[in-house]
Amino acid sequence: MRLLHTTRGEFCEFDDERLEEVRYAVLSHMYSWNKEPELSYKAFRIIQEDHRYYSASPAPLSPTTTDLRLSSPSLHVTHSWSSAISSSSPPPFLGTTGILDDPRVSPKIQEACRIARTDNYDYIWINTCCVNDDSTLESTESLYATFRRFSKASICYAYLADVPDPMDDSPVRSSGSPFHYSRWFNRGWTLQELIAPKHLVFVSQNWVRLGTKEELAEIISDITGIDEDILTHRKHYSDASVARRMSWASRRRTTRVEDEAYSLMGLFGVTMQPMYGEGHQAFFRLQQEILMRTQDQSLFAWGTRSPPLQSPPADVGPSPPFAGFPPFHDTQDSTLFARSTSDFANSRAVGRMSHDPVLGFRLAHQYVFTPYGLRTQLPIIPLRSLLDGPAVKPADLASLHVAILACRLTFDGARHFVALLLSHDQEPSPFGINVLIPKVLRLGSGPSGPECPHIRLLTISESLLLSHAVRQSMRTQTVHLSSPDYVSESIVTVKTTMASLSQRSYKRLQDRGYAVQDENIGSLWFPLRRLCLSKGDVVFEVEYGSTRHGEEAAVQLIVKKCPPPGRELVSRVAPLVELGSTHWVHSWRLTEFHLKDTLILSFGLECLPMSRLYYLNVDETAVDEV
Repeated sequence: MRLLHTTRGEFCEFDDERLEEVRYAVLSHMYSWNKEPELSYKAFRIIQEDHRYYSASPAPLSPTTTDLRLSSPSLHVTHSWSSAISSSSPPPFLGTTGILDDPRVSPKIQEACRIARTDNYDYIWINTCCVNDDSTLESTESLYATFRRFSKASICYAYLADVPDPMDDSPVRSSGSPFHYSRWFNRGWTLQELIAPKHLVFVSQNWVRLGTKEELAEIISDITGIDEDILTHRKHYSDASVARRMSWASRRRTTRVEDEAYSLMGLFGVTMQPMYGEGHQAFFRLQQEILMRTQDQSLFAWGTRSPPLQSPPADVGPSPPFAGFPPFHDTQDSTLFARSTSDFANSRAVGRMSHDPVLGFRLAHQYVFTPYGLRTQLPIIPLRSLLDGPAVKPADLASLHVAILACRLTFDGARHFVALLLSHDQEPSPFGINVLIPKVLRLGSGPSGPECPHIRLLTISESLLLSHAVRQSMRTQTVHLSSPDYVSESIVTVKTTMASLSQRSYKRLQDRGYAVQDENIGSLWFPLRRLCLSKGDVVFEVEYGSTRHGEEAAVQLIVKKCPPPGRELVSRVAPLVELGSTHWVHSWRLTEFHLKDTLILSFGLECLPMSRLYYLNVDETAVDEV
């Protein structure tokens, strides 16, 4: 970690793993709203070198220094300093003033050093000048370490360039004050800079103290939606559910689309390789990493929720629990993962839970990304068990189910659960996999519009879930949660791979009468396997393993037809007829080979991303069954 000395203006290097031993300040700020450039590390280094050179000798500029300045179009200098560069005599301030007094050093850096120095801090970290953005490695490491650096800092100064100096204490705390509407509270990156440091001081555009985070916790909580206990570190931020933390970022914006995800890595304790240019895909990758780390199902609890579904009072009789709910117009496909933090705007009240002893279900212990969707275990209830009333018709409910998420809400002191609306895939999987697609209900009787809200989540009271009819229909099932975005976006990428036949496919093929032999024919450096299938006069050979597809790793599969070998599984003398091949890189759709006029062999790839293990799924389908 590179820190700036607040008196000398020199950089000092420290080990990131030993930051507890260093008393240092950090600056949280917005990039210049008036388009003035920020002073970069490279420009600051030139200023430092100038002062060292002229302090040692007042001779004319050396060729090396001159070339460095003139070959750096990214340096932002004033017109007068540009003239000084081209002249043979040094500017009058070199050698007579300190580095931080140099007029080329921005007022922001000068004032940040001054206020830190006044508070007896020798070092400060300012991202614009302490990180060399010309180094991809250093920029990436800084991206990963920003949250930790702010959390380990002794103090953080939040510079609000759009907030004037206060006349007295009241304007800062009022709801209509410039402090309340500062752009700093709308910037994506400043969320972690607000939460991470234990001690934070807000300063105005002229570096006048506005108050500390603890002093202003109440109004900051009103502005940001973050609990006061988390702001003041009486509670750890990780105590909040994933959905709640996402809601804190839902009204914040970043200049680059990808930074919406990258700015949240520290808040969720995950790391992912930044790839500018991937667009909204970065937010999909972030959610995948969060799920693998926390298994918090509130990640799926985004979007619009229904009013609470309640059990009818005992004296009312057997009225439907949803009788007062307006009829729905139709259903539409939804997505499993959110497109943006803005989808979590209404998720602040969603809490998480690991298990429920009353209902008897536990949090899923495994999430596996497969070509068919996210495989996990969830309590599933047919929707007709909940909405059996005039609001819906029985025909509308045939394919609709709800999955009870391990999330909780509280209304009027009573516990409620959050359920995800699902529907069976219209095209059944050839492997008998239970594929469910997230849905939304369009309410009302007319076309979609303001009068027809979309309901993605159902809110169900604990009393209703405990009712006999509902509990009788609840089953914990292994499901594959798919969605339209799942196939089109590269949620899982093939890396260095080793694939083998899944046990499920091995048993299914044997049950269908096939003799199955799956053997390794490759090496450590070239993983390759051969699968031989024979049944009667039908014999096929499948080779699959790691390969390259363009610039990316892939799994390749080649299907060959063999002549009948008699009693032997595969005749090594008989010629092989190649039926076709396929590659799996990102989108792993099922691949079918028509082996005979009456027979189709289907192949699919299943991934365990945390271990980089891949399993080949194989199934036989008769043409008259399709």
